[in-house]
Amino acid sequence: YSPAMKSYGLKLCCLLLVIYAGNCLPDGDLCKWMNGRKYYIDVGESGIISVENATSMSKGAETVTTTTTNNNQPQIPQRCSVELITCPSCHLEITIQKLHIPTCSNDKTCRCDFLWIKESAYSKSGREYCGTKGNGSTDLVYESKTKLVSVDFLFSGSYEEAFSLQFSAKKNIYIYKGSYDYFESNSSGVIKSPNFPGGYPSDYSAEYIIQNLEQIGFVQLIFTDFQLSLWSYVEVFDSNGTRIDVYNGNTFRPPAIVSSGPTLTVKFQANDEYPSTGFQARYTFVSYPEKYWINRPSTDCGGFVEDFGGAITMMNMVPSNTIRAFDCIWLIRPRNSHVPDTQVAIRVAQLEEMCPKSALTIRQGQ
Repeated sequence: YSPAMKSYGLKLCCLLLVIYAGNCLPDGDLCKWMNGRKYYIDVGESGIISVENATSMSKGAETVTTTTTNNNQPQIPQRCSVELITCPSCHLEITIQKLHIPTCSNDKTCRCDFLWIKESAYSKSGREYCGTKGNGSTDLVYESKTKLVSVDFLFSGSYEEAFSLQFSAKKNIYIYKGSYDYFESNSSGVIKSPNFPGGYPSDYSAEYIIQNLEQIGFVQLIFTDFQLSLWSYVEVFDSNGTRIDVYNGNTFRPPAIVSSGPTLTVKFQANDEYPSTGFQARYTFVSYPEKYWINRPSTDCGGFVEDFGGAITMMNMVPSNTIRAFDCIWLIRPRNSHVPDTQVAIRVAQLEEMCPKSALTIRQGQ
């Protein structure tokens, strides 16, 4: 070959490589070449998945034109599936733009053909979609909790156009904004690890940014549940970026935290082969005077209760004529030697001489 031909061949080779890399993202028909494959989606990337001109291999399948199905003819549904995976600090957002999958039930539940978006990490996760949705109706949005999502279409008929959806990968950065208002519900809220209390993913990270919209406002954070392994941890950062503290499985419960400015940031990092339950925390937007209130709750009480029986008490906690607020949690659980189906019985023997806003709450655990 001449030098010019060699140069042309090199350019053509590079061009072919670029085109092949561009086709790695799923952007086409689920029941054709995409079926049974797995694709990695980077942050900022997006694509479209649809099903058109699909016919089930079930015997006697007919084009779906009505909202009813003959229940006297049982059919084995055909399944088309694709897996989307992104980075551990990311999640997938899926928007269903078109949906033409008739339902066969009177209560509009998806008992026959349906689109199923689920997360493999959780057996009870995901959602089934059926019915009709056109271009003018509101989009149906599914936001994953983990990095891996499976898109499945189960059908036993024929479809000219079953559905069309768009997906994209986004960072696990969640922002919560509000201000102190006694009459508004946005003065407080909850942040928690994914799938709490069912167990967080083994490889996961997220950032929660809590912002008080008042210039002289602050953020208070109280962890109501905290069960992490030794290799997972939570970091809390103040408004100026200074790290307040870091907590892992060695901590039963972090103390109550109040920011020095209008912003508080919580970062969660999971690095476990066998993850634990996770965490849950309540944030509250407070105004300038309340930052220095003397009744800020103390959380240095409570703990694990693993005995075969006994009593839990709160008596003589503060001196006379002194006001102090407590937020205590006792986690009652059987010892490791107990069988898994062990039950716990609790009886409240005495509850008196408490302040007007005091409350005792008993919750069912995992």
